[in-house]
Amino acid sequence: MDSSKINPEKSILLHGFSKSVDIQRKPCPLEESEKTFPKRQDDIRLATLRSEQGIAAPLKLMMERKAASRVGRLPFLASSNLMTEVLTGSIDSIDFHDIYNDPTDHIEVLRVPSLVMDYQQKLL
Repeated sequence: MDSSKINPEKSILLHGFSKSVDIQRKPCPLEESEKTFPKRQDDIRLATLRSEQGIAAPLKLMMERKAASRVGRLPFLASSNLMTEVLTGSIDSIDFHDIYNDPTDHIEVLRVPSLVMDYQQKLL
């Protein structure tokens, strides 16, 4: 069958409607800038700290952040990442995700703690 003879209505029935995500669009430069802003801002702060106090200060700060990201609660409790937010300074700001966060992120699931710990330690 020649593809030029395919009826557009049949094509929609066969392949479905095209999504707006499927349509290629050129991203806005501001959108790309906003995605990378926190990382760039952190890099600038660390570079400034390095030029003012030497390499030891940014290294200490990065080690503290890494240690804070590894510390967590027990597996059956959700972590709030409070220590990491305090170290990065993001606890002082209110952004979009603090107000309009996904409600499914904070659903409490009641699980038996001993079973969760046994599963994590691969005893079950």
